[in-house]
Amino acid sequence: MKSLLSLLAFLVALTALAMPLKWDCNFPEAAAKTFSVYQGETVTFEPTFRVNGKTVDLDIEGIYYQTNGMADSWWKLDDNTFTPTNDVGAAAYRFFVLAAGAGGKNYRANGTLRMLPSPGFVPNAIKVPIKTLKVYDHLLGITWKQEMYNGNLYYIAVTNANITEVK
Repeated sequence: MKSLLSLLAFLVALTALAMPLKWDCNFPEAAAKTFSVYQGETVTFEPTFRVNGKTVDLDIEGIYYQTNGMADSWWKLDDNTFTPTNDVGAAAYRFFVLAAGAGGKNYRANGTLRMLPSPGFVPNAIKVPIKTLKVYDHLLGITWKQEMYNGNLYYIAVTNANITEVK
């Protein structure tokens, strides 16, 4: 019983450590919000959705995030919380909040997590999301390189910024 109470106390304390990222998302605007976060912190995305100044109730169906070089691949958070296990050591992450209500789905709440260095932080190695190769990627100078890391297959986007002509 004592260990169960200790576990419960730990879980409550862990939840309390999550820093809320709160901001207003005013429809129909699509303004991106930038947050500075220390690597190793746990943060929760908590946008308030408003239409003409009035709060509307939308459900957050997912948080999608990526970093440079991922093209159109995105990771999806299981809930609205970004934890150190989601951080691969990037300098920044672009995010979109998928919200839904009676009027449909939208990504108006979006922005960037700018990651600040913190002592003792160790990046996590997570799989790049499954990438469906597009027929025209090669015309845009994007190729996909497969690499094995710790027994897992990763796809890495390789771009050629010097393309001047597409035939």
